[in-house]
Amino acid sequence: MIMNIMYLAPSLRRHFLDNILINSYPEYDLLLKKYKKILKNRNKVLKNIFEKKSKKDEIFFWNREFIESASYIYNYRKNIIKYIKKYI
Repeated sequence: MIMNIMYLAPSLRRHFLDNILINSYPEYDLLLKKYKKILKNRNKVLKNIFEKKSKKDEIFFWNREFIESASYIYNYRKNIIKYIKKYI
């Protein structure tokens, strides 16, 4: 499976890594759920801004939350890739 991962779509590669991380680090599952919730809310605010239902100022909170959450996810994924490169 590891060799075939190079040929998968980016979303499938992320899903593969996420499954490994969820099984290895229980807290990662909570981080990923939080990340997805923040992303969903941020996208909704962006849509509302586009439709003139919200003010542009509302996005600043969600951007900050998104960046913070995404950085945690990124670090976990980066570390698992380092591990895979080193040992597999």
